[in-house]
Amino acid sequence: MIGMPSILQALAPLWIVAGSSVLVLLADALLMRIGDVDKERELGALKASLLSSLTGFFILVSLAIAALNFEYEPRLIATPASMLVVDSQASFAMTLLCAGALLTLWVSLGALSEVKLHFGEFYPLLLFSLAGALAVVCAANLIMLFFAMELMSLPFYVLAGFDRDRKQSNQAGMDAFVSGGFSSAFSLYGIALIYGATGHFD
Repeated sequence: MIGMPSILQALAPLWIVAGSSVLVLLADALLMRIGDVDKERELGALKASLLSSLTGFFILVSLAIAALNFEYEPRLIATPASMLVVDSQASFAMTLLCAGALLTLWVSLGALSEVKLHFGEFYPLLLFSLAGALAVVCAANLIMLFFAMELMSLPFYVLAGFDRDRKQSNQAGMDAFVSGGFSSAFSLYGIALIYGATGHFD
């Protein structure tokens, strides 16, 4: 087991993404409060630009830290209960996830602008989902894995139905929610069976 500073450094990408998701959500709420209703369409594009830049910055910082954590060997126990573990493979996976989130953010800028969807909720939802994905690759406990998968998938349901004025988008969000609910139920049942057979969640 290693010391607390190294533990904090190993899990820094997860902490940064989780914290920035709340920060971007608060920034979106603040920008909505100071906005002018008469200029909502003009301010929407500016708000989206500011939030996307802030989101991209935090993801880029997390990517850089995850890339620097490749040197950690052997595995690092990140919590006393061993629910989160960071090793070189987890750091590599976190780097790929952050890079994928950056690519998603870059592609979404043009797509959202084209259909004029300047809702600021997109960016904290993306960060929340990324935080769940980062926790998934570090999970060493079935309970942590289940909660991380839920944190990763729940924002997807909202993002699938993000275009709230389109019937197809609403249907996609509902389909994702129903299928995700069944998947979560089956996963939880499987975890219960494993606990019943082994007596632990590791």
